[in-house]
Amino acid sequence: MFEWEKFSKSRGIGVWIDEALEILEPDYWRFALIEMRPELRDSNFTWREFYRIVNSDMNDDIGNFIHRILMFVYKNYDSTVPAPSRMEEPDLEFKEKVASACRSVEENLDECRYKLALENIVGIAREGNHYINLKKPWEALARKDGSADTTMWIGVNVVKALAVLLSPITPNASRRIWENLGLEGDVLEYPWRRAGEMDIQPGHKIRSPPKPLFNKLPENFIDNVQSIIDEARRKVLRPAVLA
Repeated sequence: MFEWEKFSKSRGIGVWIDEALEILEPDYWRFALIEMRPELRDSNFTWREFYRIVNSDMNDDIGNFIHRILMFVYKNYDSTVPAPSRMEEPDLEFKEKVASACRSVEENLDECRYKLALENIVGIAREGNHYINLKKPWEALARKDGSADTTMWIGVNVVKALAVLLSPITPNASRRIWENLGLEGDVLEYPWRRAGEMDIQPGHKIRSPPKPLFNKLPENFIDNVQSIIDEARRKVLRPAVLA
C-alpha cells in the first residue's frame, strides 16, 4: 500500500524507481524500504515513516555514531587510532553486545529476515551512542587515564563492523565508511564473519577529515513531497534532447 491506497501507475499513486532516483540516492531507498518491507504481513508506505527512518535511524543513530567516533579521533588523536588501556565494565559490555548483534545480523540475513537484520544493525549504533555518552571521552581526555583511548579504539572497530554489516543494504555508504576509515580494498570483499572483530590496530590512520555519511531530509520535506514527486516525474518524462 502507498499512503493507504493501492499502487496505481495510471492514477499516479506511488513512486517508481526512475522517479525515486531523481529524489534521493539508492542507499536511502534501500535502507528505508528494507525497514518498511512486509515480511509477516502487508505493509504500507508513508512519507512520514520514510522521513523518520532517514532522519532518525540513518542519520541520528548510524550516521551520528560513526561521525562522532571518527571526528573525535581526527581532532584529538591526529587521525591516529589510539592503543586501548584497561577495559572497564562499559567497554566489556559494549564489546559483547556488538559481538552478539553481529551474530544476530548474520543469522537473520541467512534466513532472509532483512528487516530484523537491519534492526540489529541500527541497534548497534544506538548502543554505540549510549556507550559514548556513558564513557564521556571528552572528559576522560583531561584525566589522562587511558579511558578515552579505549573508547576510541573500540569505537573505530565498531564503525568498521557497521561498514561490513551495512554493505548488503547500503553498499555505497559502506564504501564511504571504509574510505573514511582509511582501509584498503573493498568492504564488499571483507570476510563477513570477521565483522565484529577488533582488528583495526593502534597506530592506524583514518582519513582526514572524515565526512558525514548521510544527509537529513529538510523539515518541510513532507509538506513539499508532492511537488518533489511532480518535479521528479517531469525529469523522467522529459524528452531526450537530440544533438
